[in-house]
Amino acid sequence: MNSMNSDDRDELIQIGFEKSLFDNGIQAEKPPWKFDVLNVTYASQTPDKLDLKIKITQPSRGVNALSGWFDIKEDITDDVFIEIQLLYSKTGTGNSYSPTPFRMHKMNTTQFINWPYKEYLLDTIRGCAENYVEIEDEPFVAPVTKRRISFDNCVFDTEKLPTMMKNGFYKMEINVSNDIIGHLQAAKPIWKFDILDVKCDIQTPDKIEMKIKIAQPARGVYAVNGYIDIREDGTDEAFFEIGIFYSRTGTGNSYTPTPFHLRKMNLSEFINWPYKEYLFGTIKECGENIVEVEDKFVPPLQKRRLILNECKFNTDNMPSMMKNGFYKLEVLTTQQYQLTLSILVQVYDSIY
Repeated sequence: MNSMNSDDRDELIQIGFEKSLFDNGIQAEKPPWKFDVLNVTYASQTPDKLDLKIKITQPSRGVNALSGWFDIKEDITDDVFIEIQLLYSKTGTGNSYSPTPFRMHKMNTTQFINWPYKEYLLDTIRGCAENYVEIEDEPFVAPVTKRRISFDNCVFDTEKLPTMMKNGFYKMEINVSNDIIGHLQAAKPIWKFDILDVKCDIQTPDKIEMKIKIAQPARGVYAVNGYIDIREDGTDEAFFEIGIFYSRTGTGNSYTPTPFHLRKMNLSEFINWPYKEYLFGTIKECGENIVEVEDKFVPPLQKRRLILNECKFNTDNMPSMMKNGFYKLEVLTTQQYQLTLSILVQVYDSIY
């Protein structure tokens, strides 16, 4: 792939496949694609508290990296919030970018450091940065103390990213604010969806069983009924991984992976983030014997039968914009509980 000067386009990342590979499973392999960083733009409204300077460097032919510094002039507490959105364009021109399903919800400093930073950035910057935030075995707790983090030819590792990405241009937008500024709050989604099908394949029915079906309590309204029977106390030996696939038509083999992929996480991580953020608000209104998460969840997850009664899922924490089409959500659980859950959804009335 030919590298480009940062002045050629206003995109952040260009991605190209090294070879064609398709894997219907969720388990990530080494990504079969390459990427060039084309441009980095940034603006700080509070340079007295936080400032940065980042530029693209080329330490060797065909290798693009980032160098610069990140100057934290005031301790960063959990009053600061971070949100990340990935947009895609086939051509990289003007207004051709549209949101992908990959959006990391509004997180405070502690949440951001313990998940996206630790999972996707830390291994890279350990080899090329100074004064960075180190995380060992114990979870990080805010604040991030004042410091200047220096970057010297950081080449980012892609091994934990989705194995399949479309050729094209990707723009990653990272917003940082506090509750007073409040500009990170996502707009209410401007799309509707129907749940079309739910399938489940369980290999450990002695430990977990479920039966879920789609209901239509009113015309044009789709909901979920059923139960999840947890027959053995859940521990952190249970692991979860989630992927989302997209198809414009919903036919046969037309589904391709989206950038939205939740890496393998144990039970505690799953309950304290995806479950708490995206599911709890819905099922607390329509479920019985649910897992309560007012505070931090600590295993075990005690045996229970969780009953769902006409659950209509709330989309307020979802991306504000989604392409019209069909989405297949695949949830894979391994080790203690072994099952695959597939949910087919149609998105419509979107402007995309």
